[in-house]
Order: sequence, then structure tokens, then C-alpha cells
Amino acid sequence: MLASIAILWSLPTASTAQRLRFGLKAGAGFAKMDYQPDNAQDTFSIQFYGNLWYKTGGAYRPSFLLGGVVEYDVSKDFLLSSGIQLSSRSSKVTVSEMYSSGDYRFSVYQLQVPLNLHYRFKRFFFGAGGYFSSAFAGRYKHVVKFTYPIGGVDGSEDSDNLKFGSDAESNLQRSDFGLRGELGIGIKRTRLSIAFEQGFVNGLPKEFGVPGQQRPRDAQLRNQTITASLVYYWLAK
Repeated sequence: MLASIAILWSLPTASTAQRLRFGLKAGAGFAKMDYQPDNAQDTFSIQFYGNLWYKTGGAYRPSFLLGGVVEYDVSKDFLLSSGIQLSSRSSKVTVSEMYSSGDYRFSVYQLQVPLNLHYRFKRFFFGAGGYFSSAFAGRYKHVVKFTYPIGGVDGSEDSDNLKFGSDAESNLQRSDFGLRGELGIGIKRTRLSIAFEQGFVNGLPKEFGVPGQQRPRDAQLRNQTITASLVYYWLAK
């Protein structure tokens, strides 16, 4: 966020302070971890990678964001927008077989910095730009239920914190960046908007299974998010 604010403040203007706005942003939506297997001919829809389970194609799951916004009026019709936000994404895979059923979930929490250029038309605005995010926490939980108890045991459960990195001990990559588009309407000191984000970084660790063993070349995990949000501004006109 500091870099984004530095960019905004460095823009030449005689009335920088008058063109700045600060606000709080909160929203909810759906996030998707879009997994594609390493073999296009692979007919299995469920995949296991980095101690996490994925379903090919993935599905949108509830997500949220909360944070701050800073905006700078470049001109009457254009503005730059940035800030820093806490956001989440999650995955759920359910597997049913003849002798067991499994429920596999994990959640990721990250800090995200967007940078967008918006065009205003009366109360409406349209924006495009990019974002950078870094995960700082996450947890997975695997629950398996046996159809018929085995030795008096009717299932198993495994849960732990997620590890972020590129080595074989990691579950997911920590950082992501991508493109985003946003549109909405402003009403006095508030703004309602909906945004779509597409990540570019492959979220799977570079090493798979054992140290030195590289992940399959075509295996991909990319983030997609659709979020509706509300912003309340200070110093708004």
C-alpha cells in the first residue's frame, strides 16, 4: 500500500490534498481456485496435490474482503484507486465412494493491494487494473467417514495450518498477482461496486512430493474472484 500511496502523492498537482479521498471498504462474494490437471486427457475429476484435494474446474465458494481505500482524482473524468484489504478464499471437495465418504476443505487469508484506473460518467464508474496479494494464514481439514466401521473406528480426521512456499513441504504458493475489472455507482459518500479478478500465478508449489521433484508441467491452480462491495469515503466531494 505504501508504494501505491507514493505513486498517488508523486503525481504533479497544486492541490493534491483536495484530490485525495480515503475510505473503508467491505464486501462479500465468491472465490474459485480453478484447478486444471497435468494431463488434458486425465478423466479423474478429483486430484490430490501438496496434501490438498482439488476438483477439476473447481467451484465458487463464499469469500469476503475488508480494508482501506485511497483515491486520487487525475482529472474530472479519471481517477486512480488503491488501498489494502484483507480477503479470503476457500475450497471444498466432497468424495463419495462405496466404502467411505470424504469432506476436504481449506481456507486461505491474504492481504491484497489493488491499483485501478477508473473512468467516471455522472454517478457511474468503470475501472480496470491489477492486484498483488500475499497469503499470511490458512488451514485445511480432511474428514473421512467409513460406510462400515473398521475395528470400531468409523472414520478419521486430519487438520493443520497451511504452509506457503515453493518447496515440497508447502501446500500453496504465497503470492499472487493478476488483472481486475470493476464497475459501480456512487451515491454521496458511498460507492457500490462489483469486481472480477483473475489471477496469473500458478498457486501449486514448484516442488511436488519430495525435494527436487518438480510439479507436473501442465498442472495449474489459478484464483478467480467475484466480489460486491461498499465503500464509505472521508474527504469526499
